Amino acid sequence: MDAKYVWILRHAKAVREAPNGRDIERPLAERGINDARRLSSALTAGTITPSRAPYPKRVLCSPSTRTTQTASLVLTPLNIAIATIAKLYAADAETLFSVLAEETDGDEAVGFVGHNPGLAEFTFDLISNQDRPLLETQGFPTATLAVVELPISSWSEVSVGQGKLLGLFHPPY
Repeated sequence: MDAKYVWILRHAKAVREAPNGRDIERPLAERGINDARRLSSALTAGTITPSRAPYPKRVLCSPSTRTTQTASLVLTPLNIAIATIAKLYAADAETLFSVLAEETDGDEAVGFVGHNPGLAEFTFDLISNQDRPLLETQGFPTATLAVVELPISSWSEVSVGQGKLLGLFHPPY
C-alpha cells in the first residue's frame, strides 16, 4: 500500500499582544519556548514517535513570528527544512487541503506549522470518523503535534476523512 504522511504542528504558546499590536508579530511566550524545546528534545530522543511515519524533509510554515519561532526551535535540531508560505497565516482547512494537494509527490511526508482554528479543522477533516473522538476529546492546544497517515500515492489524491491519526502529542511530552 502506498502512503503519505502529514505532520501538523500548532505554534507554541505566544504572548497575548505584540509590542506594536500586530497579531502576525506576536512572539512566543516563555512557556511556548520551553514547550517547543521539549517537543524537539522528545522527537530527537525518540520518546514520542508516531508509528511508521517518516519525518518530513520539509515543513511549510506560516510567516508569523510565533510559527517561525516554533518551527525553528522544534525542527532545526532535527535538520528539517522550513519553507515560509504567506497564505498559511491564519489559513483555513480548505487552504491547507489545497496547499497539500499541490505538494511534490517525491516527498513521502510533509509538515505544516500554523494556527488554530484552521489547523484543528484541517486535522479533523483529514482523519477518519473513528479517529475524530480523540481529537474532539483532547483538542488541539498550543504546541500540539498530530501525525496522519494517508492511503494515497499522490498528494493530489488527498480528500476528507481518509487519514489515520498515528499520533496526537501535546505538552507535557
